Amino acid sequence: MATVRWRLAEDWARLPAMRRYQPFLFAALCGCASVAGHPRADARWLIDGKSLSVPSPAGLPEGRPFRVAVFGDAQGSREAQRAVVEEIRRRKPDLVVFVGDACDCLPAGHMPDWGTLTYAVPFWPQYQRGKPAFGLLSLLPFPALWHETVLRPLGPPSDPEGFNRFLEESWPLRGVDRVPFLFVPGNHDLYHAADRKDVAAFCGSEEPHRLWRFLDAGNIRFVVLDSGNDVRGDFEPLEHDGEQMKWLEATLKDADARKLTTIVCAHFPPYSSASLEPPMPAMRHEVAERNLLPHRVPLLLSGHTHVYERIDVAANGRTMTCVVTGGAGGAFTAFEPDRAEPGSRRFIAGLHHFVMLEIGKAEIRGTFVPVDPGSEFRPNWHEETDEFVVPIER
Repeated sequence: MATVRWRLAEDWARLPAMRRYQPFLFAALCGCASVAGHPRADARWLIDGKSLSVPSPAGLPEGRPFRVAVFGDAQGSREAQRAVVEEIRRRKPDLVVFVGDACDCLPAGHMPDWGTLTYAVPFWPQYQRGKPAFGLLSLLPFPALWHETVLRPLGPPSDPEGFNRFLEESWPLRGVDRVPFLFVPGNHDLYHAADRKDVAAFCGSEEPHRLWRFLDAGNIRFVVLDSGNDVRGDFEPLEHDGEQMKWLEATLKDADARKLTTIVCAHFPPYSSASLEPPMPAMRHEVAERNLLPHRVPLLLSGHTHVYERIDVAANGRTMTCVVTGGAGGAFTAFEPDRAEPGSRRFIAGLHHFVMLEIGKAEIRGTFVPVDPGSEFRPNWHEETDEFVVPIER
């Protein structure tokens, strides 16, 4: 066996193309370890220097609805996120849910993060959901190396400020107002191993690959899911009968037995009419259809598509409202007529925004809140609105 490995190494070294790559590969491997990660979270923007949030509320307020603000997809933006946070503060929420993509990282070469070894992989099968032409990049040798060097100006793998722009701009909510804050990991937050460790710390988890959890507030259970990063070959948290799916099923059954109403929070939406890409099949079939619709889950919150959309899905005698909100700074997308969801009730594109929920004993009232137009071509942006009511099952 050792002889076979040695001969393969000799054959590899003899290839003329490989000899041309060797100096470039050696130089890049020496430098990539220092540029691949991003800065760690600044303790100035963490509660007591270590936590993302103050303790979450154990009960609901007396005499008024429980107010929850939901926003997502800041992707390193300062101006848009700052405007969203300022408007949320005016609403005085009891809880804030951030539905993912705090930073603007990309996967180096669209590959899993294996440290410096990533840059030594000569070829990798490239895949991006809904974009078959992306597979042609599988022909590019050493994709992570090209991305980290030549192609870096088009979109660097690492956010130069890491999570710190998000942490600083959300500090008025988390640190000044001391509003409990639920962080849902997005794909841009999970491309690098160092990022997963930061997110685990944000979520109070000791294991970077166990980011799912739940929070009970009165008769409401908030379930936070890890929907992964959708990179081929990387950790897949939505695997059928995987650890998270078994946990989700048990958590929903427990909530049903206690007569709790469950609100599920994930980054990738199971249903979407946006042009960004088709919905993730695992979120639609494994999460929504197989696990959520059979239980007392009237509301699912997600982001990712950088639009606002409200979709109703009915099955098993129940209706689940799926709200997509991704208006805190990520590049806007548009409506895709060929993928219009049959249950789509409202679609709003091109506006920075968030969603405000008021949770009472019998119903959940939701409001789309536009913050600014994001474009000079939307003179009537403030007139865009959506309001909805989700009944709470007795």
